[in-house]
Amino acid sequence: MCKKLIYFVSFVLVLGLVGNVSADLNYEYYEAPAGEQYTLLADVGFGVATPVRTGIVTSVNAAAGSWIEAPDVGGHRADDYAFRFTGYILVPVTGSITFYLRSDDGSHLYIDGTLVIDNDGAHGAEAPPGDAGTISLTAGPHTIEVTQFERGGGESLYVNWAMPGQAWEPVPDSALYSKPPVKAHDPNPADGAGDVARTPTLTWTPGEFAAPTNGHKVYFGESFNDVNDAAGGIAQDANSYTVPETLDFGQTYYWRVDEVNAPPTSHIE
Repeated sequence: MCKKLIYFVSFVLVLGLVGNVSADLNYEYYEAPAGEQYTLLADVGFGVATPVRTGIVTSVNAAAGSWIEAPDVGGHRADDYAFRFTGYILVPVTGSITFYLRSDDGSHLYIDGTLVIDNDGAHGAEAPPGDAGTISLTAGPHTIEVTQFERGGGESLYVNWAMPGQAWEPVPDSALYSKPPVKAHDPNPADGAGDVARTPTLTWTPGEFAAPTNGHKVYFGESFNDVNDAAGGIAQDANSYTVPETLDFGQTYYWRVDEVNAPPTSHIE
């Protein structure tokens, strides 16, 4: 017999907004000097050369999913230009995550500084979903860097992913951040954990702006509906909660954490 915990997380933010509804990703735009061409990503000199323009992208999927056509990047010239996108990506589950790059011309994808997909060189766009690369990740935020250059002809950049056992889809705007996300993450015990201690301590990593006093509210119980509907709840200053009851064998329990931002954007219950 075992005891099983199912985890929910919700994020109570300013004015009742839940989570990110748009992207929030850094970008840099480069152009080759007069008389020069880009034929490889190394020709650009990312981080060394001075970008023509920098800023924040709020929707990488606004232009049919091609990141370099997002309205916030301000356009680009016809040929011999490059983009670098950097920030954080919020991975929803722990496991082997498959990413896909589809670009014209070359592109790279780095997660936590590891080159996951090398799609460099001058070439046309691959068939959807693109060149694949898989990396094992824990649920929560990870750094992301995507680079692309255009030599001539067509131009595009699509970034897709697939969770374990799931179909591929475009990386959503809501998963992308320019800074570490404000959301709580890394729950322990993890979602679906079994054989947990009979008096478990629930822990999580707080978001960047969680209020230092009553920054979280924890919901715990045997009823899915009660926990899902945020019935009751206990305010917590720390990012942990020790269950005050002894768990029964063979019973599934549910828990949820609501995170509250610090003033002046505190949630009002």
